[in-house]
Amino acid sequence: MSRQPKLGAAVFTSLSSPDPAAVVCQQQITKLMEAIVLRAIGEPAPPDAGERSRMIGHVGTRPWWVGSTVVDVGRVHDELAVAVRLLLPED
Repeated sequence: MSRQPKLGAAVFTSLSSPDPAAVVCQQQITKLMEAIVLRAIGEPAPPDAGERSRMIGHVGTRPWWVGSTVVDVGRVHDELAVAVRLLLPED
């Protein structure tokens, strides 16, 4: 996002679009992100692993942008680090 702020803004805009074509992409991105988080959690996954993954996704894709300008990427990183620490098992 910091290297390509316009691309980051476009991605976040598409993630909140009600357009039917965008909704299909949103669902694909959600599945991909959940798979990445579930892999990071490892086995055995806690019973609420899907919910944890979804919460991390919400933190990572919340409106960190205003208009077409991405807000401080360091803040996004810090917020994600907190979410991951709280939601993922330490081991």
